Amino acid sequence: MTEVDRPPAWASRLAMASLAAVLGANIYRACTQSITSDEAYTYNLFLNQGIKQLFARYDAAHHVLNTYLCQISIALFGVSELSMRLPSLAGGALYLLGLFRLSGYLFASPAWFLLSIGLLALNPFVLDHLSAARGYGSGLACLIWAFYFALRYLDERRESLLYGCGLCLGLAVAFNLVFAFPAAGLGAMLALLLIRQSGDLWRLSDHLAVPAIVSAFLFVILPLGRAETSNFYAGEPSLNDTLRGLMTFSFHYHPERSIWLRVEVPIAAVAVLGTIALAVAVRSAGRRPLLLVSGSMAVTFGLIFAAHQLFGTPYPMTRTAIYWIPLSALAATLLAAQAPRPVRIAGYAILLACALQFAIQFQVESYAEWRYDAGSKRVIARMREYHALHPRENVAVRASWLVESSLNFYRQMHNLTWMEPVKREDFNRSHDYFVLLPHEQALVGLLSLRVIYRDSVSGAVFAVLR
Repeated sequence: MTEVDRPPAWASRLAMASLAAVLGANIYRACTQSITSDEAYTYNLFLNQGIKQLFARYDAAHHVLNTYLCQISIALFGVSELSMRLPSLAGGALYLLGLFRLSGYLFASPAWFLLSIGLLALNPFVLDHLSAARGYGSGLACLIWAFYFALRYLDERRESLLYGCGLCLGLAVAFNLVFAFPAAGLGAMLALLLIRQSGDLWRLSDHLAVPAIVSAFLFVILPLGRAETSNFYAGEPSLNDTLRGLMTFSFHYHPERSIWLRVEVPIAAVAVLGTIALAVAVRSAGRRPLLLVSGSMAVTFGLIFAAHQLFGTPYPMTRTAIYWIPLSALAATLLAAQAPRPVRIAGYAILLACALQFAIQFQVESYAEWRYDAGSKRVIARMREYHALHPRENVAVRASWLVESSLNFYRQMHNLTWMEPVKREDFNRSHDYFVLLPHEQALVGLLSLRVIYRDSVSGAVFAVLR
């Protein structure tokens, strides 16, 4: 791609300013939002147990490379929400930079370039994982960069680009094992395109497969060697559930602001499968990028389906299927941009409406999948204030199991020695403090509790015995 093929300078500046604002919002969320149960569970299970524990066991919550980086961050800056989330923030920044470079490489038209930026950067579910201390955002960043390097290699044939693609694919898997399927899909599709053109298998294995495999196993081999079948428990029983989750968290992330696009899952399935099928039939100068993206999606789907049928592996669920969001957005945008003019206009209007719906759902108060934890930080603050006025030792706290991990995280973070570890026990009057979620608040009357604080976001209640 030459200089004249790139988006104009004003469009690039507008995109950079918008992405900088998104990054600023991510930093604000990382600093202010309560720790979530999954983040806290990883801390309690691995990061608070010594470095050896990182290599001694495996769990689905152990997003290996991200957990390693969290350990380093905590060692340098102490335990806090921000120190836990610094690796994810860095991965989120790389994701935003990667989509800027990829969109600029694929679309010279400012309209299509900015639309691609909006679809890839504003999806509210993706935004959640660009700051939460999990490995999904960093894995997405590596996947986006892998596509960028792959497309440039197809055009330029520089070996360093193929090495970069392989390294990014391996790191995506190291950040989270759920990226093994899309990494294999991209690798296989790139290999098919290159073999068809040159047939150089040695170059593919040496420059693509070797860095991918080495970079992945360098980080995951020790903990993965301790894994058991029971460790891979997160998933859905059907593809319909997978699609329904992705649609819900993308288009109905904020129910009060979901003004349209109440699309049923079967329609979404037809749209995705139609994109893959139509991509093969497209005849235009931009056919290769669309074939690489849609072909990678097809291979990924095939691998997921085969794993489910052969080994009983659950289908991906919401966050473990998060890579489908940018891949589908890329495929749909490429397909619409290359369609005949009437279809191109209609496609642009539909995709623009999707991007606008993503934008109007933007918020910085909670993470969608862990909204019940949005008030845990404030609950602990009120609990500390109340205890300062009514001091006592060995305070027994009973809370919903959903917030147990986050409350124990804050107990460790603030060194609350007067508070006993929160355990999963039945609610009864033998406890001193109670943290109730909305579906449990009938217990306020049943146990004659006095409400001290009610969180406005999560609806959680901190109560004590009368």
